[in-house]
Amino acid sequence: GLVHRDIKPSNVMLSHAGDGETLRAVLMDFGIAKMGDGRTAITGTDPIGTIDYMAPAQIMAAKTVDHRADIYALGVVAYQMLTGELPFKGSAAQVLFAHIQQPPPNPRDINPDVPRPAAKAVLKALSKPPDDRFQTAGEMLLALE
Repeated sequence: GLVHRDIKPSNVMLSHAGDGETLRAVLMDFGIAKMGDGRTAITGTDPIGTIDYMAPAQIMAAKTVDHRADIYALGVVAYQMLTGELPFKGSAAQVLFAHIQQPPPNPRDINPDVPRPAAKAVLKALSKPPDDRFQTAGEMLLALE
């Protein structure tokens, strides 16, 4: 599979589906993506991505990043869509630390209108250990439906 490594709102575009009415989200900008087998045009072990959307593994150990980092970033995007805010705020260093160490605030604490199942799904996507997140985007989609 492919690991995008930079899922964020500016890399998600809306496009009309075949019927001309339905909108669908299309992921763009695969410039820092890597294949699941580790092949990439990017070399080195420095963190790659956008700080506000980076999974803990992207910050701590860039070589161990897998598709679950994209699940985490998608969780940040969903959190922002539901609350109008990012889960972590502050300087770059504070945000990086929070991604590694701090649980995000419950989306319902910011927007009480967020349905409980949606809040639960977003918080699961933002779990620090990758094994505690959804293991596929399909699993996350089912939880949000």
